[in-house]
Amino acid sequence: MCAPKGNEYDRFGSLFRLLLLPACFSLLCRGVSAQTATDTPRWEETSFEALLDSLNTADGPEDRQRIIQAGLTKAKATANALWEAEFSYRLAGLYGQQGQYQAVKKMGERPIKLAKQEGAHHLALQLYNLYAGYGFYSLQTFEPAIGLYTEALQYAMEHRQVLGDSLYTRMAIQIYPPLSECYFRTGQYNRHLETLKAFQKLALESENPIAMATAAIAVGASALKFNNYSRAKEVLLEGYEYIKTTNYTTLKFNFYITLFDIYRKEEQLDSALLYAQLHHDLAIQKDFPFDQFTSLYRLAEIDINRQDYKLALEKLEQCLAFFSNEKAPIHIGNIHLLKSKALSQLGRDNEALSEIKLAKGYTDTIADLYFLKDLLQQEAKLYYQTGDITMAYEALRLYNEATDSLRQKELSKEIESMQVSLQLQAQRLKTQEQQTELLQKENQLLLSEQKSRQLTWILLVLFLFFITLLIGLLLERRKSLKAARRLSEQTNQQLDELLAAMRNHASLLSRELPGHPDAVIIPSRSEHNTPEPEEAPQNPGSKLLQLKSFVNREQELLTRIRNLAQEKEETLKSFNYIVGHDLKIPLRAALNIVSILEEERTVAEQEELRPHFHYLQSSLEQLAKMLDDMIQYAQADRLALQPKPIQPAGIIRAVWHQLEHAVPDLPEGIRLQLPDHLPEVYADPPLFRLVITNLLTNAIKATARTPDPVIRLTAQPEGRFLKLEVSDNGMGIALPNQQRLFSLFKSVHNRQEFPGTGAGLAIVKRIMERHEGSVSVESMGEGRGTTFTLRFPLP
Repeated sequence: MCAPKGNEYDRFGSLFRLLLLPACFSLLCRGVSAQTATDTPRWEETSFEALLDSLNTADGPEDRQRIIQAGLTKAKATANALWEAEFSYRLAGLYGQQGQYQAVKKMGERPIKLAKQEGAHHLALQLYNLYAGYGFYSLQTFEPAIGLYTEALQYAMEHRQVLGDSLYTRMAIQIYPPLSECYFRTGQYNRHLETLKAFQKLALESENPIAMATAAIAVGASALKFNNYSRAKEVLLEGYEYIKTTNYTTLKFNFYITLFDIYRKEEQLDSALLYAQLHHDLAIQKDFPFDQFTSLYRLAEIDINRQDYKLALEKLEQCLAFFSNEKAPIHIGNIHLLKSKALSQLGRDNEALSEIKLAKGYTDTIADLYFLKDLLQQEAKLYYQTGDITMAYEALRLYNEATDSLRQKELSKEIESMQVSLQLQAQRLKTQEQQTELLQKENQLLLSEQKSRQLTWILLVLFLFFITLLIGLLLERRKSLKAARRLSEQTNQQLDELLAAMRNHASLLSRELPGHPDAVIIPSRSEHNTPEPEEAPQNPGSKLLQLKSFVNREQELLTRIRNLAQEKEETLKSFNYIVGHDLKIPLRAALNIVSILEEERTVAEQEELRPHFHYLQSSLEQLAKMLDDMIQYAQADRLALQPKPIQPAGIIRAVWHQLEHAVPDLPEGIRLQLPDHLPEVYADPPLFRLVITNLLTNAIKATARTPDPVIRLTAQPEGRFLKLEVSDNGMGIALPNQQRLFSLFKSVHNRQEFPGTGAGLAIVKRIMERHEGSVSVESMGEGRGTTFTLRFPLP
């Protein structure tokens, strides 16, 4: 899992930048301008509530900051911790809006501690959110931000009962998304996903449409980071349904912004334009000027993509006028850069350069590597277009220097982030130590009171335990005696049944085998010195001795039968070999005599007797082929097996090449599909070649009447075997005939349609058995092809 570049989520309309602002701060973000009173009041004589109300009628950011500073000064002078925390919260929000993130960071955690001290849990959580968001997240020092967000969640959980489920959910909505983003930015992708899952779970449990919609935005943004656009769209469109018909304007803005980014990345400009326009229209309708001009900036981006540069410039001029009045340096710098790109496309390079110079004035405020890259790249491009190569190279040089400088800053930020994180951890440890000391004192008091009670309970429990144990032992003894008695009865019964079965077996052998030529293999009772008992023994020991005598006789009988079977098998192999060789001499003589008789007949006699001679000759040739197959079958057993690793592809190609020249009626257009490389086979090379020859010959015969004959060979490991498959699209085999396919001299097809003796597959089966492997056949029926599967054991 890899993360995309960070600049894609730090530009206009960043989801988490919007979520950093608590809901109640929206009035400050979009305060209504009005004329101030003619007479300026003395702030030290004004109440805190009046100062707070005057923020709604303040004229611009400077006036708001002056009012907040006055309230903060008064709160400190009067040692009013609650109002100091309240005005610190307002000041941090204002600093954050103006991009003065270092100023927020310098404020420190004092306001949070004051709010906690006064029991203002909601205000404390809002301060946590602003301090972590603007003081560390916006400065891209994510580790301290993670610590603060985690601490805020823990604090909210501890005071959930006081806050109430509704307010707790509202605060969690603001904390979970930036926390998951911090985990993502630091490469902790598992924690990133776990945080999102926890957020989703909380949202679903709350059944709050705001929570469920916000969770959908967070999950969609996460999918967007991993370039899973389809998943992001699916989640966002589903989440949008929760608030589609509501008045949750800020959430709607977030959906529009994120969907705009997705469709623009996919270059679906019509859809991107739709959501930018929806954002713009809703901002005008609800009188949110900040969002009105943010969305207007996005509309200008779409105009540039559509090459409508003049319309884009008009919109950017309106945006510049608004954000200049708001003193929002990040937005102003980006507007100048975008204007430069539009002017360059119109051929107004000098004006474009002027915009670049204006944008460069905000590089100190916009500490964004990707913004600087775009800026210097555009500057170098413009200097090159105007023919000023020296300045173009200078711009590139500055780009490299700036990149190195920003990298050093990032390293220093990381070090600073780690230092802050360590400080936070040290504070947590100190707090935990204090809590531990208090708990230890409480435990000591409780232990002194509980000792007497514990001793009494321990003695009582031990007494009850021993009584229960004694009763249990008595019950188990009774159960064991009953089980032993039952087992003894079952054992005697099974011994009686087994002895009866052994006597019946011995009686059967004595009745059926005396007249058999090999009856000598059965040992008599006198050989074992075990006289026939007059009656069945009743003692279990005697039964076991008699059973042991029967087992010994059966084992000796089995050994003699196995030896006889081996002798019979060797005799049968010798018989097959001798018959196969000795019968070929008179058979060849018969074939010669038939040929001589056919040549000595007259022409008339030859025409009359030709069918008879042909039938006689083909029968003798068939008999000769059967004798050859008998010899080959015997050799499959008699040849010494010398398996070794072999490359099957070369042997298969050699056999196929040989068959192409040896088979007279090779089907027209027949093809062998064989991979360039097959896994090694552990087999005897000559016997493996014989197996492949028989299977390919069968496949050629089976496809003789197929329009487009194809033979395929594949191989792959399967457990402790190597599976080799030979498939064809020929005549196939009916299911009832597949069982007797591997029998010697058994053919499941008409001899005229499928010539042969029926010994080839029997030879294949015997060779595979000698390799301790197997061969099987699979066919869906006649006319549907056949697949033979060979399984060779791996070494």
